[in-house]
Amino acid sequence: METAQRLACCDIEATVASDQIRALDTARIISHLLKVDIKSTSLLGEVKRPQELVGKWHYRPRSLFVMGLILLNACRTSWHYGDEENPIEHYKRSLEALSYITKQENERIAVVTHRVTMTMLLHLMKCGGKAPNLYLFQIIAYIR
Repeated sequence: METAQRLACCDIEATVASDQIRALDTARIISHLLKVDIKSTSLLGEVKRPQELVGKWHYRPRSLFVMGLILLNACRTSWHYGDEENPIEHYKRSLEALSYITKQENERIAVVTHRVTMTMLLHLMKCGGKAPNLYLFQIIAYIR
């Protein structure tokens, strides 16, 4: 509610959100208060982690081992530990998400997504679509 109230003075015209529950719930609050429409897309979804890590503590030894392997292989295009989205796939999806957002008919759009995806989107906007150093991005954004 507080975020929505802060956005009230920004003349937001629309909301684009991840299609995942937490983001949609936040988008609904913002859109209701600002009286704007919501469009949802899977392009703004959370980074898909290996199923083995879902719901597990990030600092348990096995989680650290798996995230270490993902970090070491961050720049290998087709490498996967399991069923996760690798950093290069996340980068490409984020480029698609940015393109989707910029093709909207409105100019002032509130974007509701998840921490790692928002970090990538902000990097892409700042650097004109150039890929980040994926090793550094892994350390900053993926490992909590």
